[in-house]
Amino acid sequence: MQIILHRKVTCINIRYSLKLLLIMKLIALLIAVACVHVSADGLSQKIVVSVKDATLPNVFNRIEQQSGYKFFYDNKVIKKARNVTASLQSSSVQEIMDEILKNQPLTYTVVDKTIVVKKKVEKQSVPQSGLSPDLPPPGESANPGVQQGMEKRMQGMLIDKLTRAEQKDIAVRGTITNVAGESLPGVSILLKGAQLGTTSDENGKFQIDVPDQNARLVFSYVGYVSQEISVGATTVLEIRLAEDDKALEEVVVVGYGTQKKTSVTGAIATMKSDDVKNNPVPNLSSSLAGRLSGVYVSQASGAPGYAPPIRIRSVNTWKTTGNDPLYVIDGVIMDKRMFDALDYSEVENITVLKDAASGAIYGARAANGVVLVTTKRGTSGKFQLNYNYSYSFDNPSKIPSYVDARDMVRLNNYARTSRGIAPAYDAEEVAFFENNDPGRGWYTQAYIDPVLQRHSLSASGGSDKVKYFVAGSYFDQSAFIKNADFKKYNFRSNIDVNLTKNLTGTFNVAYNEGKKTRFAMQEDLDGFDTNPTFGSLWGRLLYYLPNTGPKTSDGKFINPGWIGNPLAFVEEGGSVTRTERNIAMVLGLTYNVPFVKGLSVSGKFSPNYEARTMKLHELKTTLYDVVKKGTNGAIFTDEIIGSIKSAYPNKERLVKTQEATNNYQLNFSANFTKQFGKHNIDAIAVYEQSEGKYDYFYGVRENFPLVQKDQFWATSSARADSYVDGTESETGRASYIGRIIYSYDDKYFLNATARRDGSMLFGPEYRWGLFPSVSAGWVLSKENFFKVRHIEFLKLRGSWGLAGNDAVGGWKWSESYGVNGDYLFGTTPQPRVGYNGIVNEKLTWEKTSELNVGFDTQIFDRFSLSGEYFKRHNYDILDTRIASLPNSFGGSMPPENYGIVDGHGYEIELGYNGNAGDVTYGIKGSFSYSNNKVKVRDVAQNAQDVDNPNGRPTDYIRMLVSSGIIRTSEQLDALPSGYTIYGKPAVLGIINFEDVNGAQGVPDGKIDDYDRQVLKGKHSLNPYTFGLNLRASWKGIGLDVFVQGVTGGSKLYDDGYSRRFFDGARPPSFWLDSWSPENVNAAYPQPVTWDASNDHLPSTFWLKNGSFLRFQNINLNYSLPKTLTKKIGMSAVSFYLSGANLLTLSKYDFHDPSVASMNAYPTMKTYTMGVNLSF
Repeated sequence: MQIILHRKVTCINIRYSLKLLLIMKLIALLIAVACVHVSADGLSQKIVVSVKDATLPNVFNRIEQQSGYKFFYDNKVIKKARNVTASLQSSSVQEIMDEILKNQPLTYTVVDKTIVVKKKVEKQSVPQSGLSPDLPPPGESANPGVQQGMEKRMQGMLIDKLTRAEQKDIAVRGTITNVAGESLPGVSILLKGAQLGTTSDENGKFQIDVPDQNARLVFSYVGYVSQEISVGATTVLEIRLAEDDKALEEVVVVGYGTQKKTSVTGAIATMKSDDVKNNPVPNLSSSLAGRLSGVYVSQASGAPGYAPPIRIRSVNTWKTTGNDPLYVIDGVIMDKRMFDALDYSEVENITVLKDAASGAIYGARAANGVVLVTTKRGTSGKFQLNYNYSYSFDNPSKIPSYVDARDMVRLNNYARTSRGIAPAYDAEEVAFFENNDPGRGWYTQAYIDPVLQRHSLSASGGSDKVKYFVAGSYFDQSAFIKNADFKKYNFRSNIDVNLTKNLTGTFNVAYNEGKKTRFAMQEDLDGFDTNPTFGSLWGRLLYYLPNTGPKTSDGKFINPGWIGNPLAFVEEGGSVTRTERNIAMVLGLTYNVPFVKGLSVSGKFSPNYEARTMKLHELKTTLYDVVKKGTNGAIFTDEIIGSIKSAYPNKERLVKTQEATNNYQLNFSANFTKQFGKHNIDAIAVYEQSEGKYDYFYGVRENFPLVQKDQFWATSSARADSYVDGTESETGRASYIGRIIYSYDDKYFLNATARRDGSMLFGPEYRWGLFPSVSAGWVLSKENFFKVRHIEFLKLRGSWGLAGNDAVGGWKWSESYGVNGDYLFGTTPQPRVGYNGIVNEKLTWEKTSELNVGFDTQIFDRFSLSGEYFKRHNYDILDTRIASLPNSFGGSMPPENYGIVDGHGYEIELGYNGNAGDVTYGIKGSFSYSNNKVKVRDVAQNAQDVDNPNGRPTDYIRMLVSSGIIRTSEQLDALPSGYTIYGKPAVLGIINFEDVNGAQGVPDGKIDDYDRQVLKGKHSLNPYTFGLNLRASWKGIGLDVFVQGVTGGSKLYDDGYSRRFFDGARPPSFWLDSWSPENVNAAYPQPVTWDASNDHLPSTFWLKNGSFLRFQNINLNYSLPKTLTKKIGMSAVSFYLSGANLLTLSKYDFHDPSVASMNAYPTMKTYTMGVNLSF
């Protein structure tokens, strides 16, 4: 470094003596000479920089780590620079700086141990020389004006330092961490209004001298919100910087690679696992609810281990299946079970590819969007150990309200006597239930306090040669009904190895095990899986058996009648245990071809094994008959008169099923990146192959001769008591994939992909399909003509793509036969071979073509805003045609690819980050809308228009339109003569409906199916969804509030009696305001016995607003000061309290609006306390 001082500019107008001035000039000269010597030595040291498409701040960080130099620059200037691709081995700092700033609008200057990067004023007329590209060699002056300006700045800095040395400065020191308490090295600390600054060391520590207590320090770091504080009387500072959610600077995961957010041209959404790390959930699906625009999560149950379905954007088909996205974990295609088996402690981030252009690179399985999961990996540096523990307790978010015993008796008697039927309870029974309510015991005796515990432990670290991340976790959640829980165990090891200079290896292994344990009850089984609604059991405990409790005073199960004793099933009826075990591995090699710059080739083998077992042990329970009092036997006493075995199950039995799936995925790829001038090219070619085998076995043995034990040795060995079944299948796919990404000056972007898929699910002539996409982006804010104030960044983008859906069942194109049934040969039954049905050789993929346009912008340096609009065209939907066939045909038509459904929607995300003194805060909101319309679907020839879905959304609502309750005789008399409602005459107190149609196309004076109407604008699914995340932190205290909601949908009320009055059971509380001659203005119709009226029919009377706003998560956390954690040998300690589902606001007040019905297992309010420790 060369500093030239001219005598003509060294005169300083200050009142110092000539001697003191000469001493200062001499000291300044000595400092300058020392700087020249140190800088020259430092810049000549050899370091290594090898980067690909890296931002300049990233490259600067690498130089800092190896050279000891610190960088100083203006973020706004650096942001406009192009990314860097370079491989410089054993080069000096000067050589590296010259190379990475070549063709950039930047230059640099070295001051002491700081490299100052700034905007290039004009192109240098002579080659760069010495240590500063701004300064020509001694004795030369290429630009005297520039030189003099630099001299003045340099001289000013030196004099400023010397002047401060004469003052009694205040030494301020401290530590800088992120909100998680992790040290931040390399943070820039500047004294505001002066040319003085420093940076934090590798432990986040810093020290700086300031002139007085009024000094203000500015802390800034790439990727974090800058913070400005006043020193005051404090000389030791604890600074916590919050991450800057300027997602435009992020690198995001896309199909088969990564891209900088600024270069993305499709529609994607991302979430970091840290966003939910303090909110214990059993699976990743639950954590996504409301957090990403265009992603819909239906949390229909709070049952332990329940994983809600995920939908991306609009529904693509009218079928109940075929709307699930594709899941990809670390580049390997998996199923949703594997996705939900992950623990969020092992996940780095989740990216959702929403449009067809982004997903087309996954071809035949990407029509419904793609969910990409990236797990955590190790980094070079010291060993780090993290431990998290949380303990939670749950309460049902909303328990439906039912009447007490007294009102139950009154309403049941009225429902009968008003129709001339004998009452259900006589005077003695009425008097008993006036003061007794034994039926409340069903719920209270079955209920236990549900708890949830979670432990996670992870270790990471490594060197330049080997990097590792190892993690394990344990999750345990119980239900609020006895003998039901869910446990999950996870282990993961991700290792990266630099085998040679150009060869790297990856080895990942993951194991997880999930176990659902539950009581055995027929209604709780879904096939042989456990039902997430608990088979309506918990609802039944509230209302089904109001006359008696579950047990006698000495604990024996009472026989309540035909339904059996549900609590006996829970406690003694056996058990069902479903266990899932998964092992996934990734073995990969990547070779950077040394003789072709920018070219790398890689191979990856990913085997995956999934095993699922189910053991069902069903036992009869012993029930005791007791003496009953009253005319109707409604009063159950404690006096036992006999016992019986429960009717369910028909036979005691032991069932065991085993499912095994063995898959592998093999990838070979070549990646090429090239930068020439302002042009950048990134291309990839991939061959992918996958195969899988599925094996299912099912075995049953009935009866237990001697011992009731859940082992086969205890069951009957008689052949008549045993039976087995099983099946096997195979799948196979091959794919050829190509993508090229071109950009010019980080301003114009073009992305083109194509995937050719082959699947054995389809016939040989229709096995291969091509799925292309193209997208483009334009960073308008980089244009010279764009002079819009306060808009720092604006990108416009558009995309089109074609994706497929092959989840349509396999081998339907091939004729097949099976052994089913018997025929008589003489008098002896013989097995019969049957034809499995007509086939369709032209069977192929369902397809989705999608157009997407969007924008991303940064406003006022703190606001980020993005928006999307999309149109989908789903065609070749597979379904069975509706055709008239003669009865003598003897078969059914095969499915065909014929259906069409179009969809559209929009999405908006808005964020803001800022700070006010020591407080940093952020707000992020998302809003989504999606809808669809059926274009082609078969309907029967004689179908009514109301049943024709064409031209309507897949979730359109058709039902009777209520005209209200018939309250008075005048209203009843005004009805047409012979007026009926589904064949029953109209009477006072019932619900009436609009008569709008009949068999002849005109109103006919009666209500029937012809009077059903399409409710315009009504949807059974909520088309709008939104989320709002508020966060703030202050001196180690953090608050995070997440609110989510849905709107625009309607919900049909349903209960255990399908909207009928609960004749013989405990009715919901709303029946207290039911019609009677004394209450003609009641809100609900007159209580009647089963089907005495048609009030229960689906109609607008029972259709309610399904919108809700939910405080999904509230989290309060505190991180101990760094000075304290260091004393106890830890790097970070934080504690947190959180609550989930704390409050739901909705006009739908029967039960939680997100669950299916009053009988469904409710969502839970969860209260959590936890601790995070880092060593």
